[in-house]
Amino acid sequence: MATADKILRIVFAMLRDGKPYCDPQIDYEARMAIKNKARWLKMLRKANLLQHVVGRKPAEQLRGAADGGVSARVGRWVRG
Repeated sequence: MATADKILRIVFAMLRDGKPYCDPQIDYEARMAIKNKARWLKMLRKANLLQHVVGRKPAEQLRGAADGGVSARVGRWVRG
């Protein structure tokens, strides 16, 4: 009964707010980066840009956090 109640609450909130369900404990951005890592690296190699990203030290990648943390997130999936 508790599971059905939880499902109904989630469905009601989705219909009321008009937004898809988003679990607060799951990092969807990290999951997407892991899923697409191979494709992104392939495209970087194809464009001959991979050495510019991987050739830098991790500290240098993280130091460029003035861009809103994008370089830190990119550094996470490039090194991983």
